[in-house]
This record gives sequence, C-alpha cells and structure tokens, in this order.
Amino acid sequence: MNSEILKAAIFIIGGFAAFAAFAFWNNYKRKQQRMAKIRACYGKIPEREYSLEEFQAIGRYYRLKKAEGFCIDDITWNDLDMDRIFQDINHTWSCVGESVLYDILRRPQMDEAELNRRERLIRYMVSHEKEREEMQYEFSLNGRTGKYSVFDYIYNLTEFTPGNQAEHFLCIGLVILAACLIFWNVGTGVVALIAAAAFSWSRYFAENRRIEPYIASCRCLMRLLETAKVLKKWEAQPELAGEIQKIEESAAKFKKFASDGKFVVMSGQAGGGIEKVLLDYLNCTFHLNLLSFYRLVREVQNLNDEIYTLADGIGMLEAAAAIASWRETLADCCIPEFTDTGQAEFSIVEGCHPLLMHPVANSICAKRSVLLTGSNASGKSTFLKMAAVNAILAQTVHTCAAESYRASFFRVYSSMALRDDITNSESYFIAEIRSLKRILDTVGSEGAPVLCFVDEVLRGTNTIERIAASAEVLKSLKGKEVLCFAATHDIELTYILEEDFDNYHFQEEISEDDIRFDYRLCEGRAESRNAIRLLKIMGYNPEVIERADQRAKELMEGRMLSCW
Repeated sequence: MNSEILKAAIFIIGGFAAFAAFAFWNNYKRKQQRMAKIRACYGKIPEREYSLEEFQAIGRYYRLKKAEGFCIDDITWNDLDMDRIFQDINHTWSCVGESVLYDILRRPQMDEAELNRRERLIRYMVSHEKEREEMQYEFSLNGRTGKYSVFDYIYNLTEFTPGNQAEHFLCIGLVILAACLIFWNVGTGVVALIAAAAFSWSRYFAENRRIEPYIASCRCLMRLLETAKVLKKWEAQPELAGEIQKIEESAAKFKKFASDGKFVVMSGQAGGGIEKVLLDYLNCTFHLNLLSFYRLVREVQNLNDEIYTLADGIGMLEAAAAIASWRETLADCCIPEFTDTGQAEFSIVEGCHPLLMHPVANSICAKRSVLLTGSNASGKSTFLKMAAVNAILAQTVHTCAAESYRASFFRVYSSMALRDDITNSESYFIAEIRSLKRILDTVGSEGAPVLCFVDEVLRGTNTIERIAASAEVLKSLKGKEVLCFAATHDIELTYILEEDFDNYHFQEEISEDDIRFDYRLCEGRAESRNAIRLLKIMGYNPEVIERADQRAKELMEGRMLSCW
C-alpha cells in the first residue's frame, strides 16, 4: 500500500515538474524569439503599416497632456509629412513608447539641458547593447493597443464616477443577516439567504457590466507598474540613475493600487481553475472586487498627474532606444549645436531630407530671411522641407540628417501643402491667407524666434495682386526674431525684397531633347526659364513655341521695368 502511495506521489510530483519545465521552456523560447526579432529590427527602417485609427490612438497622449510651451501645429505637421518621419523613427515595441515618441516630436524643446539629457539616454542605448535589448523586451510586454490608446483607458479611470456604495454594503448586510437566520429557523433562513443572494447577484452583474471596460484600464496601469519594478535593476547605471529614480518615485505612490489592483484584475479575467470559480462566487455575493475597484479609482483620480510622470519616464527610455536605432538607418547624421546670440540664425552643412533614399545634400548659412527661385521640379520645395524637418528633429530627437547643424532655438511654422476645403466651403486662397496670418500673428510674440517656411506665397490669386501682397507679407517676416525661407516663381520679388532677403536659386541643364536638375542650391536669383522649353521637348508645334517665347520676353521686360 505504501509502495502504491509512493508511486502515485512520484507520478503526481513528476507530472507537476514536467508541466513546470514545459511552461518554463515555452516562456524561455518565446522570450528568445522576441529577443531575436528585437536584434533583427535594430538599425533598420520599420516595415509596419498603420491604420488611421492606430495613428489617432498614438497621438492621443499628446492631445491629452496639458499644453506646455510651443508645439508643432497640425498645418506644419502635415506640410512636412511628419507622420512618415515618425514612422521611420518609431522603433518602439509598446503603445507607451510610441505615444511618448510622438509627443516628443510634437514638442520642440527650447532648453538645451533637456536635449542633453535625451542625448545621454540615446548614447547609453547605443553603447550598451545587451541592456538595451533587455529593456526593449520588457517594454514589448506592455504591447500595443491598436485603435485604442492605453491613455484613453487610463483617462477613463479618472472620468469614472462610482455608484452608490451604500447599495453594496446593503447587499452584504442582507446576505449575512439571512445566513444568521438559519441558526434561528433553517427553512426561513435558507429562503431568506436565497432571496438575499439573488438580489446581491442581480445588483453585482448590473454594476459589473458598467465597470468591465475600466478593468482593462487597471490592467494597463498595472503593467506600467510591473515595468517600473523591472527597470529598477538598472538603477546603478550612472546614465540611467536619475531617470529610473523618477520612475520609482512615481511608481511608489501607487503602492496601494498595486496590491488592490492585482485582486481587481484577477477577478476581471476570464477562465481559471477552481480557485477562480470560488473567487467569482465570493465577488458576486459580497461585491469584494467592486469595492476594491472603487478604492482604486479614487487613488488614480488623486494621482492623475503621476500617471503622466510614470508614462513619460518609461516612454522616454523606450524612445531613446528607438532614436538610437533610427540613427543607424541614416547615411549621415550629427548632433545639433544651438546659439544664443540674440540674432536668429540657421546653418546646416550637407543637410539631407531623412525620407529620401538618394538625397542631394545642400548647405546654407542664413542670418536673415531667404528667397528661393528656380523652375518647376528643380528642388525648391524639397529644400524647404529638408531645412524645416531638420530644425524640428534638432529640438526633439537631438539628431539632424546632416554633417553639421548650428542654429538658434526656433518655433517652427510652415505654409506649404495647402488645398481647397470643399467640406468647409473654403477656397485655396482663403486657406492660404489664414495659414500665413497664424505665422504673422506669432512673430513678435513672447518666446523663441520664429523659423517659417512658405512655398509659393499667395499662389491662389492673380499675378499683380500676388506680387504686391507677397512683397508686403514677406517684408513682415524679417528681423532678429524671425527667419523666413520662401520659395517663389515671381522673379520680381527678388528685386523688390533684395534689401531684406538673401537670394538663392536652383537651376537646370537643358539639352535639345531633355532637361536635367542637379538639385544644388546656388547663390543669387534664378535667370533661366524652362516652361516653354518643356513644350518643345514634348513635341509642341514650333510656331506655338516661338510665339510663346517672344510674348514671354515682352512680358518680362515690362514687368521688370514695373519693379523699379
């Protein structure tokens, strides 16, 4: 008999050991697969595709946070294709990391100390490969939430209004009272207990349906606290000590939440063994998880600002790892330098647009506003975007796609890729003058100098009024507090504004049957025209081309005289 018991015990213990070993091996294998993917993706452009809902969810953290300082407005963000820039930089593995990275790109810094702090974290991620990979693995356990933002979930907790808790205590009291009646009269007590339990269960399920969506919010916050706990093992690293200490201080304020939250989250999970079934019966009868949840909500509502501090700290570490990876994808990049001379200035050497596979690098040193001329497709718009994007990257991710970058701290605006808005009955011209006015209203206001980029100013109106109005608008965008980079086809503006703007141009080479652009920035105004020559290359009637050429010369002579 003892031998049979021993065999059974060995069999049971062996079964448990085999199950534990299998679970351990399975977890180890999953971790190794995830780590292999993290290593393989580092230094490569992410291939992820985004839905509109995902982008909206990623941007929710930026929109929920309190507005602090200057932010890139929607017009500038869309003009410069910053969503695509974000996609290239987004080497993050969690919803928290990508939300914080997006927020970073929308909020250029005017504080060099903050940018140096980010640089310290980025360099740590570059030089400590093993630690970075382990951290990225921990971040990946937070996962992504698809079309729903994790911060929507957490924000929901701060908006939740608990019901009347007296009702829950009444249910508990009725069940206990009915149970006590059994000792007085069994029949009466059983009937009363059944009735009290039925009432308690009905009220439980009604309220549980209301709080069920918020349980996911608790789960998200619990996962952040778990990440904060794991990050503690790197607190001895001098480059990370300050960051992890801030994360720990924020997480410590959720100590009560962490203990109560486990009970609430476990109660809200589906499935489970016999212990989960017993827990469900207890909750249905005594509303334990509901009362715990109400305590959690009160704590979260009292610590709302700490949630953002916690998310910022964890997200910044993950964003630093993402920026380190993105730098590896750039053919050339540099750390920006910033000046404080009291004069707005912008200098970039061999600057490239980070989205172009084979960019042509250009350089410029500007201490006053710049007017760009040149024919269609010669590179004016690309140059404007290159300069604007690098200015934003310099003050956000502390990285420029250039040999060197030196400039003032700027508030960056653009007015470039506008179009008619038929849903708002707004013409292109109306949209354009609204866009320009927001820049003019900013110039001279308190804050850093304005760096603005205008492509084809006032193109939505007739030639005479366009030149007249453009000249006066651009004259307003000069001085110590503003640098304007404007592109135009109106050569007249280069003469009207030559006392206030430096002239630069792009040029082309035209052969008998072809036109080629070198995309190189040149000093001075453009002297060539290619529209009529393109008609010839495309095979238009020679008489049409000859007459057009003659008419263009007459018009140009008349217009040049009118400038003087």
